Amino acid sequence: MLPSPADPASPPSPETLRGTAVWALQYTPRVAIAEESVLAELGTSARLFGGRRALRARVAEEAQDLGVERLAWAPTSLAALAVARAGGTNGFARPLAELLDALPLETLSAARLHRATLGRLG
Repeated sequence: MLPSPADPASPPSPETLRGTAVWALQYTPRVAIAEESVLAELGTSARLFGGRRALRARVAEEAQDLGVERLAWAPTSLAALAVARAGGTNGFARPLAELLDALPLETLSAARLHRATLGRLG
């Protein structure tokens, strides 16, 4: 989940991240703040909330009410983060390796610092 900052050019405030993380705790104890986003592992909680589809619909609706800018789902938390940064939502649409290979390099925080060098390498 990428909370929406007050200024779209800046990352969300620490308070916004913490508030979103606390909200996500109602669905799972496995919540983390990483790279200006909130990551939550929801797979193990799906049955408690009526299955994956019902949980996804509930989280999406409530996240929108909270002002969450982007929401994505994937087999791993960092894959979901990369999918969200690329503007996608469904990280389960294709095999994970195929999905990640198609994403722009900018979706990876570690690669951002080295974008110019990597671009010159091809």
